[in-house]
This record gives sequence, C-alpha cells and structure tokens, in this order.
Amino acid sequence: MRKKRDIKIARTRSVQGLLKIYQSLDGRSRHVPGIGLVLGEAGIGKTTAVTWLRNQCNCLIIECNPLWTPHSMLGDIAAELGESTGGGSTALLNRLVAKLRLTGRGLVLDECDDRLFASGRKYHQMIDCLRALHDRTGVPLIFVGYLQARRTISLFPQLQGRVTQEIEFERLDLEDTQKFIDCLSDCQIESDLLEEMFISTQGRPRQTVTAIENINALAREQQWESVSAEKWGAQPFFPGDRR
Repeated sequence: MRKKRDIKIARTRSVQGLLKIYQSLDGRSRHVPGIGLVLGEAGIGKTTAVTWLRNQCNCLIIECNPLWTPHSMLGDIAAELGESTGGGSTALLNRLVAKLRLTGRGLVLDECDDRLFASGRKYHQMIDCLRALHDRTGVPLIFVGYLQARRTISLFPQLQGRVTQEIEFERLDLEDTQKFIDCLSDCQIESDLLEEMFISTQGRPRQTVTAIENINALAREQQWESVSAEKWGAQPFFPGDRR
C-alpha cells in the first residue's frame, strides 16, 4: 500500500469542484448511483488533485495498468486496501466488497482512457467487476481520464447510465494562477510579472508550476524578495516558451 504524502496544492476552481463532487457522491441517497467522471487535457492537474483528495477524504487512488486483467485489477485494489491478493477472482471480489462496506472508502481510478475504457472482452469484464463493487457497497466510484473518456465510456452502457456527477478540469484563470503563486512561491511575484507569466503559460498548470519554480530560483540566486517583469526580463518562463 502506498504511503500517503502531504500534497501542497492550490485550491483552484477545479480542485474545489472535485472535492464538491466527491462529497456529493459520498453523501447521496443510497438509491442514487454514485459514479463520477473527472475529465481534462494532459497536464491540467487531475492526478495531483486526486492525490490531494485521498488525503482529504481517505479514498483509494488506483492508477490503471495497461497490462491489467480483471483478476490483477482486483488484486491491485486489494493491495491498496491492505488485503490479501490470493485466491480466485470471485473470492477476491467478495473480500473487497466486505472491506469496502466496512470502511466506506471511495474508489478513484486514474488514467482510465485506453487502459480501461476500450473495446475487448477483458475491458468489459473489468468494468463489470467495478460496477459490482459499486453496486454491492454503495461507495463512490470515480473515473479520471482525458476529455474523450466522455465518449469512450459509451462503450459500457451498464456504467454510463450510473454516472451522476462530472467535472471537467479547466485551465487556470488569473485568480487561479495567483493561488498557485500563493501556494508555491518563496518570493513576491509582482503583478506585472504575473500577467506576463499568465500570457505565456496560457493557464496550463504544469507550465505554471515550472514558471514559478524558475522565478523562485532566480530570486534565490539574486537574493531578491520580489521579482518584477523588469527584473525577469525576456527570458523564457519554461522550456519551449516563445516570448
């Protein structure tokens, strides 16, 4: 079982929305399905956000494996729960049902896309196992993937009809970018530099983190308490930045 680690995260609109849909799924009436979708482009911060969610809500985070079979998928979930992975698939599924009923911990599947939402017999069997876990325990079940997962989940009508919550992670706006700075920066980033950085990153979280790290590095090197656009100059904020 992976050890939890503290996650330093900016409470952006998307992060707050993720927490809200998890809490909605967890607190729903039990006759309502509890399956959610978290969608977004690569580098938008989904994996970091769901790792933070685990620390907030004690849910299970499982990264989908392209080599999974139904049995090995159940084994990975069991290992994350601290349960034995031995025995046949039916016995393993029953142990997971008992454990999830006892703990009430939600299940979040990251990197779904072509690792889970694909055509083929084994994928349908894996989805049926996950649906059974959800239906027999009532715990929240969330799938995380790219935007096309909204389309590929239609391969599994037995799952699609149970989706009751969805969030699409968006690029940062200027206010979100300031939250990243407040969370991650060791120095004061002046408003004129913030605006230039926002234009360069186009609100992409991964590039925003890199830009803040590079500004911090310059501030440490020069022993500056604050960095303005004039101090930063024309240097790139991140590799490939075309300023």
